[in-house]
Amino acid sequence: METVGYKQSGMKTVAIIQARFNSVRLPGKVLKNIGSRAVLGWVIKKAEHSTLTDEVVVATGTDLADNEIERYCDWVGVACFRGACTNVLDRYYKAATKFNADVIVRLTGDNPFMDHRVIDEVVEKLGDTQSDFATNRLSSGYPAGQHVDVMTMDALQKAWERASRPRDREHVTSYIYTHDDEFKVCSVGYNPRLEGYRMTIDTHEDLAFARAINGHIEGDTLIPWTDIIKYIDDNPTLWKIRE
Repeated sequence: METVGYKQSGMKTVAIIQARFNSVRLPGKVLKNIGSRAVLGWVIKKAEHSTLTDEVVVATGTDLADNEIERYCDWVGVACFRGACTNVLDRYYKAATKFNADVIVRLTGDNPFMDHRVIDEVVEKLGDTQSDFATNRLSSGYPAGQHVDVMTMDALQKAWERASRPRDREHVTSYIYTHDDEFKVCSVGYNPRLEGYRMTIDTHEDLAFARAINGHIEGDTLIPWTDIIKYIDDNPTLWKIRE
């Protein structure tokens, strides 16, 4: 089954970005500005540029603090779904159900340098291999910040129905990872292996690092992630920001 067949056959691919306002190490991190946009805004922009994604949805929690996420989504004009705060699997399943998804792209709201080409690559692999689940997260060579999970609605529903451990409900794909005998899983790799790089936002240092990089690439916001790696390599003093 080719990925383009999703659209030809009426199948709908929905990118669901999980984002909460509260964060232990950097509260409100997804709404911190990097250049002209919030961190979450960059993720939304990259998801919208995916050629194999039909709709983009932000899935946040029901805590009062998450009102900020919903207000931001209203401001930028992207759909927002609110569901369980800690049972993220339930939140994803109900969001996917509401938006009639046949294929779900799981993204996180703290990866401002996410590359839309990587999203398309993983979606395409799901279709090409006729898998239930495709990911570039499993010892794949991709750095943190470029991770994408793609699954069929059938796979997500099976995980939602069968997962009982708290960990498997707190993490959307945990049940699939630990029950690969129940799913056909495709792992998407990259060489050379670049796991040593971090392109995600979790700390104040990560945010400062991202702002320094963005100051160089702001005018080319759809730059390939490998070009960002090259810029980091060419400017080793950037690493001191995280020291």
